[in-house]
Amino acid sequence: MHLLVPFRHKQLRMSTRSHYQIEIVIDNTTTQRVQAMSIAPRLSTVVIFDAMLLLTAATRLGLVAANNSNVFHLPLKLHHATNIAGRALLEGSSGSNLAHQQIDALYQGYGTHYIDLWVGTPPQRQTVIVATGSPKTAFPCSKCRSCGELYHTDGYFLEKDSSTYRAFEKCNCIFGSCSNQQCRMSTSYSEGSMWSGIEGMDTTYAGGPHNKIQQLPGTFDEKDKDDADPLRAPNFAFDHIFACMDEQKGLFRTQMADGIMGMDNAPESFWYQAYNAGVIEKKAFALCLSRQSDPKKQGTEAGALTMGGHDQRLHTSPMVYTKLDVTDLFVVTLRRIYLREGGSGDSVVSSSPKQRVTPLPVDDSVYNQYDKVIVESGTTDTFFPLGLSSAFKREWEALTGKAYSHERMFLTQEELDSLPTILLQLEGSVELNQKVAGSVDPNKIPGLAASIDPEHPYDIVIAIPPSHYMEAEKHGGYTARFYVDEYGRTATVGANSMMGHDILFDVEEGAMGFAESHCDYTKLEKEVADEEKGAAEGKTNSPESDIQVKAKNKDNEKRKGKTQQQQASGKGISLTAVMITLLVLGGAAGYVAFERFGLRERFIGERGFHDRLSTNDDKGGTQLELQHVNPIL
Repeated sequence: MHLLVPFRHKQLRMSTRSHYQIEIVIDNTTTQRVQAMSIAPRLSTVVIFDAMLLLTAATRLGLVAANNSNVFHLPLKLHHATNIAGRALLEGSSGSNLAHQQIDALYQGYGTHYIDLWVGTPPQRQTVIVATGSPKTAFPCSKCRSCGELYHTDGYFLEKDSSTYRAFEKCNCIFGSCSNQQCRMSTSYSEGSMWSGIEGMDTTYAGGPHNKIQQLPGTFDEKDKDDADPLRAPNFAFDHIFACMDEQKGLFRTQMADGIMGMDNAPESFWYQAYNAGVIEKKAFALCLSRQSDPKKQGTEAGALTMGGHDQRLHTSPMVYTKLDVTDLFVVTLRRIYLREGGSGDSVVSSSPKQRVTPLPVDDSVYNQYDKVIVESGTTDTFFPLGLSSAFKREWEALTGKAYSHERMFLTQEELDSLPTILLQLEGSVELNQKVAGSVDPNKIPGLAASIDPEHPYDIVIAIPPSHYMEAEKHGGYTARFYVDEYGRTATVGANSMMGHDILFDVEEGAMGFAESHCDYTKLEKEVADEEKGAAEGKTNSPESDIQVKAKNKDNEKRKGKTQQQQASGKGISLTAVMITLLVLGGAAGYVAFERFGLRERFIGERGFHDRLSTNDDKGGTQLELQHVNPIL
């Protein structure tokens, strides 16, 4: 079947409106896919769509209006050429336009990291685990019963309170499946957790002020090029399809976050929907995870998510790249595993070069059986196949004199630091890493494998120090969370091994980038705020005129004369000294109470994490009260 589709493209900045045609070819016999090709030479990009999603889902979403049986009006979205994106990739931003890239704060949960989603009109906050191994986003809604309200950060999402919420009914499903005339979505997990819910859609954006709603709709300000400004978060709102949970089991009930945000490579994932909606310009995002020892319900910042690219200001080393095997999951290829003697720091570059690095005594034929590694931020721990277990444990014991186990260990900080660092060598993207190195010897580029594997100098190496794979227990001691006892052939690198890196998931380039990082979103945000404040003050403060200078000098002389008169008379001085003393003592007592009895923490939680965001400075001039957020405990 061939459809000739005339449409009008309104986004091109031209003096007159231009008309184009797209020929849509639907092959009903084999692939069940749709190929759309622009006839105009400047719009010659070929895009592949799913037939049902294009002709059915798009109609339901109002993107397609059928005038007759074979003519449809479709919006056209242009994307930049890959050579431009590749250049920008190495320059520090995967997107070619920073106005379409945004960094948002991540928060520490119980082993996992979560982010704020603001859903609906007016927005309601829902916190969701960022999971690069899951496709769907879901959180509890009004019909959910016993869904962890005592544990989660927020109350249920109330559909009736949002003027823009819409459920998919009568089996007009997009990503869900039909059951009793409802579109339903669900996911079950091997450890017993599960959730199920109704497929719905609402206006959604991620990030922004943790305890403050920003006005919608947002509009892009092309003059604001800084992706670290959380006030821009509403600019990235789009019509997001998710599951309104009405059932939860297992860990979903007891976790701190309300739900889960799917970030794998499936069309229903959050980033993929954002890309298709045009709010980010490239199929890429970056995760930067850190660990905080004492997560709290009001939010403990622990990293950053960059939508549409990555930001070099978070990095402490160059970003190096491994090949990305892009399926629905993010898979990289393992070359080797090494153990480095303890006391050599957290970085891939040893702080003590004399500490030896030992490869596991495993043949390449064995590695070839277990070389696929899934990178999954929603999994707390790291798991490698049982076939590598004996070699790993033997080398561990040779370095430490202790058997490797998952029993609790009571260690001092010095003893913890003396444990080995695990090094993973991953197959590198030679072309990209050669560009990173340029004319520099790859041995001198942190993160490249040249120094330990001269045969593969443009492979990459990531370090997993004991401070990451050893988890501090609540009641004392540490437990090893790097497992080498998995049945099957695929390994999973979880959140504990991802920490300390800004990791770029770049689907368009077919690469995954790793850069060591402090992952301190608060620090970056403060730097940006200080820069913006300094720039604003520089514009408003003009040089003083001679008249203003003379007036100031005259006032100073008057004040000086009055002070001399007071000193001569001695009147009022003793009373002033007493009042100052009382104020100082009172202030000191208040500060002690502020710190010792937790008032500072409560104050910060109530006013919002971001000092620069607590003012009424958004362009709309309107601040909405936070809805459905549990009181600070």
